[in-house]
Amino acid sequence: MKFLFKSVRTRLLLIALLVEAVMLSLLVFNSMRLMHTYMAEQLAQQAKQISPILVAAIVAPLVQNDYATVQAVLTESQHGEGIKYLLVTNLAGRRVAQVGWSDSQALPEADADIASIGLSEGAIFHVREHLVMFGQKLGTLYFGLDLSPVLRAQNVLQRQGALIALSEMLLSFIVLSGLMWWITRNLNDLILASQQVAQGNFDHAAVKEGSDECGQLGAAFNAMSCKLNERFMEVLVAKEELSKVEQLWSFALEGGGDGVWDWDLQSNQVELSKAGKMMFGFAPDEIGADMALWIARVHPEDFPAWSAQWRAFFSGHGEKIACEYRVLCKDGHWLWVQTRGMVVARNAEGQVLRMVGTHTDISIRKTLEEQVRQLAFYDALTQLPNRRLLHDRLLQVLVASKRSQCYAAVMFLDLDNFKPLNDAHGHDVGDLLLVEVAQRLRACVRETDTVARFGGDEFVVLLGELTTQPHDSTEQASLIAEKI
Repeated sequence: MKFLFKSVRTRLLLIALLVEAVMLSLLVFNSMRLMHTYMAEQLAQQAKQISPILVAAIVAPLVQNDYATVQAVLTESQHGEGIKYLLVTNLAGRRVAQVGWSDSQALPEADADIASIGLSEGAIFHVREHLVMFGQKLGTLYFGLDLSPVLRAQNVLQRQGALIALSEMLLSFIVLSGLMWWITRNLNDLILASQQVAQGNFDHAAVKEGSDECGQLGAAFNAMSCKLNERFMEVLVAKEELSKVEQLWSFALEGGGDGVWDWDLQSNQVELSKAGKMMFGFAPDEIGADMALWIARVHPEDFPAWSAQWRAFFSGHGEKIACEYRVLCKDGHWLWVQTRGMVVARNAEGQVLRMVGTHTDISIRKTLEEQVRQLAFYDALTQLPNRRLLHDRLLQVLVASKRSQCYAAVMFLDLDNFKPLNDAHGHDVGDLLLVEVAQRLRACVRETDTVARFGGDEFVVLLGELTTQPHDSTEQASLIAEKI
């Protein structure tokens, strides 16, 4: 017996049968679960269909205290398939009619679902429904649904599943026994040759070849061994060449100021070049290679878009990625960087195993972009929003007011006698006056409000989200106007 278990044929056969037994058990279990779920849904649907009908039939006589009619309705309804009992109580909780439920039994508690009930002979699914007419509660309806059909269906499925599983196991045993013997006929020679290849010895004796599958496997193994020997020598040469190319590539990139990174996704370790660490203020021997440390340094405002872009990249089959975000440097300031990366290794399933790329400092470019934005949407003198930004803010306030039903207010202001002052004292003094007016207007409104320079000595004050009442909103706007 011990010798039999040493045989690979016996082990493979037992493992295959064990796996099949587990899979069949899971199949039967899942079928039971699906059946149970389906029956529960059917039972719940039956309860939903029965409840409105019973309620409609009971409410009218119950309002008139015609308990005899209520009793007659219950008696007639019990004849329906699957109803074990029916019981009605009035608003005070007193039983006024019942059938299939004795006076000595307490009022049943409603079951949440069929899963909360133990399936046994005589099991009942209890339902409770409030009797309401024109919003006024009249009493409560109790009824129970028979679970015997569910139990019988479950028992039938169990017996059939067990019979099918045993038949499948017997057939599999016969088929797999013959198959294992056929496959492992010349397995020993193949094992010895494989051990020689694993040790790097490609001069092993050739495996027996033939016209059948095992012989063809031996021929394929011999051809593979020869190819492996050739590729092994090629890999040694290519490895040396690749090392030289990587050194040249890293030197060229770091010479341009970019930081080079190499990310091993299996270990989640990332190697950053000396220039890359210096970009963020770290010495070459500072900060570890754990990718989680670098992810934690991404700016919180940029993190959602950054993580979404990487998730989309990994879920697809792209080869390159580029993203821009801020990174926390060692001294505490945020540095805008552009990260570019490319895939250099994937597994057989297409999952990324390794990536390389660069970090580029784009702080100057981001500063210039912000300056362009400032010039496009803000007045250069007062730093207030210009007409273009005012138009955008006005549209936002209109949308918000429509959604919240709150009023908004728009004030148009200009400076009296500004032109004589400007002519008398010069444009520099006029500009100082405009800047001072802008600062005072901003101080008079909330942070959520907008003060814009419309042009020349003209200003616009936009007040949003006042109140939902016209009178109160007018008062609030008037107070701000008086403050101005």
